[in-house]
Amino acid sequence: MTAFKGLSRIRRTRHEYDAAVELRKRGLSYPEISRELRVSKSTLSLWLRHIPVTLERQRVTPSEVFRTQGQRLHAERLKKIALATAEAREEVQSLSLRELMITGAMLYWAEGTKDPKTETFEVANSDPVLVQFALRWLREVCGVPDHKIHVQMHIHTDLDEEECRAFWMAATQLPREQFLKTQIKHSSLGHRKRRSYYGTVQVRVWNRQLYRRVQGWICGLGEWITCARSSTGRAAPF
Repeated sequence: MTAFKGLSRIRRTRHEYDAAVELRKRGLSYPEISRELRVSKSTLSLWLRHIPVTLERQRVTPSEVFRTQGQRLHAERLKKIALATAEAREEVQSLSLRELMITGAMLYWAEGTKDPKTETFEVANSDPVLVQFALRWLREVCGVPDHKIHVQMHIHTDLDEEECRAFWMAATQLPREQFLKTQIKHSSLGHRKRRSYYGTVQVRVWNRQLYRRVQGWICGLGEWITCARSSTGRAAPF
């Protein structure tokens, strides 16, 4: 039995050796052969030191090696990001009306204007999807009719006002007459130019009852967070 095991090990080693020689002749590096055959690089250096590196491999510079490795790592990173994003997207599915209400209140808590003197509902952003969410929240949760919603663009002088207005009219599904006078700022030297950038829009509703209601939701959320933390000694889990 011992002799049989020894013979089997010799045959397996011979097979790995022959495979390593063939891969090296094809121009593969020690790390590549090691990953392929699961043989240590120190063993490969003993087996393959008599095999010359191909001319193609000799021409590969260190910078090219680093660039190739960088491209591979970047591709792997993008694959992991895509997988994580897809899995997280499935966790959302759809929102109930209550979940939509809470999400919108949290959004206003972070992004909305909170001026007790004017008591005007205002939220501004440059992301059209976020703006569309805020509008859906106003329509479905708060019951605000479209004719009560106004939009004001904030753009820089290097942007075309009409092009920006057309973009935001399509994104908000609101008519031109509900767009207030555009606020235009001079572009600074360091202002970033992006093809997909159409400035920032401010969604505005002049309604004190709406403003007070939203502030009440925010207060309720704050109290829930405080009570959850004080009762458990830590933040409430998701």
